Amino acid sequence: DQIRIAHFVDAVVHDVLHRDLRDVVLVGHSLAGLTLGHAAVRLGERVRRVVHLSTSVPVPGQSMTDVMAHPLSPRRRGADFATMFCNDLDAERTDWLLSRLGPEPPGPMSEIVEPLATPLEVPITYVVLEHDEALPPALQRIQGELAELLLGYA
Repeated sequence: DQIRIAHFVDAVVHDVLHRDLRDVVLVGHSLAGLTLGHAAVRLGERVRRVVHLSTSVPVPGQSMTDVMAHPLSPRRRGADFATMFCNDLDAERTDWLLSRLGPEPPGPMSEIVEPLATPLEVPITYVVLEHDEALPPALQRIQGELAELLLGYA
């Protein structure tokens, strides 16, 4: 419970500032939908574009737990880790990957998402992964529309 969304955002911002990066394309996958918008706001003019690669984007005032209540979510569909993360892997690679999975920190999953301090003024790209079993394409399309509406992307 000690890890929060702000820690994820702080880590991204720190890395970009520490390396004095500019013209940055922020790319995030899965739970990075919690982080991308807030990091982009804090980084301001350093960011050229934000790319969501099959991310979850909770509505401000909701949490990832709320997103996982959607009928297409892996939790509601009863999908196991092998189905979610290994649907295109052979048995050996599936065993390897599953043996290295650890638990998600619970804080970011249940934390209420805050609205962005200011709307973003950078373009967004939401990439739908057509064979993703963790976040099926239909749910990704909903999340992509939410990203455009809620985060204020151009």
